[in-house]
Amino acid sequence: MALNAIDGMLAREYNQKSNLGAYLNEICDVISNCALLLIFTQLHEINSNLVIFVVLLSILTEYSGILGVMIGASRRYNWLYKTRSR
Repeated sequence: MALNAIDGMLAREYNQKSNLGAYLNEICDVISNCALLLIFTQLHEINSNLVIFVVLLSILTEYSGILGVMIGASRRYNWLYKTRSR
């Protein structure tokens, strides 16, 4: 996930971003998050319904970020710069 964030920031910084790249980035984010989280459904100690609920919430948060870009807002990474400067 850190490499994904760095890749996106470098694309924006050096004006190499594209609509196709943004689309593929968001789709791959959703797929990788789901793959990482759905593995936990195989553990008997963890409630599978809870894991599926968390996966749905992660899809919803990614979708809300995409909707922000659709209405003209930009992605914000201020938290990254604040933590790096400490």
